[in-house]
Amino acid sequence: MGILCPWACAFRVRLAGANLRLKGLKMIQPSDFTKIKHDVNGNPRHVCHFLHFSRNYADALAIAKKLGGKKFHNKQYGGGIVFQEYTGCLDNLCERLNALVGVEVAA
Repeated sequence: MGILCPWACAFRVRLAGANLRLKGLKMIQPSDFTKIKHDVNGNPRHVCHFLHFSRNYADALAIAKKLGGKKFHNKQYGGGIVFQEYTGCLDNLCERLNALVGVEVAA
């Protein structure tokens, strides 16, 4: 049996990608999102930190992209993922994100 390098374990975790079910993640709620300026077409945008989805930015971005999330390129919010959602639809987005991340939703 060979010795595994630390990067080999990290590579294996990265291959698992967005299907990872991480322990210790809390349920994503609408209060975790911050409202930012509207886009050029007037659509509202909300940003959330990547640590709500995963411990790795690449995995969190892969999860968010399944629901229309994008990198937030701005100095005001480092490590942010932005969603284009109306405030009323934010609850629905949180439910879908919790289902993707694997967090048990409290009834």
